[in-house]
Amino acid sequence: MQEKHQQITTLNTVYAQQLAENRRYRYRVHVRRAKIMYTIILVVTLFLGFQLWQSKRTLAKVNQNINQQRTVLSQKQATGKKLTKEISALHDKDYLTQLIRSKYNYSKKGETIYNFAD
Repeated sequence: MQEKHQQITTLNTVYAQQLAENRRYRYRVHVRRAKIMYTIILVVTLFLGFQLWQSKRTLAKVNQNINQQRTVLSQKQATGKKLTKEISALHDKDYLTQLIRSKYNYSKKGETIYNFAD
């Protein structure tokens, strides 16, 4: 059976040449269209990849900023609690008199204040 196929030769007619040229043309068109589609897919993929990379970078910066602001917030809250305690302590007369005496060297009548600081 294979021997029969080996004995077959193509005719080199104008019609056969047109068919062969038509096949080559369709193949070239197919290859050109495939290259165009692959190029478009590559460009779109690169564009979307760049957008994704940029979004991740922006998200990382925002998360870093959030963490910094949380740290600042916790510090401010601690300061606020400290000041609230100090305000409530200033409403106590004994604490207030002790603070005034130690900070501003006030004394009661008849008291003498000695400073032993260098």
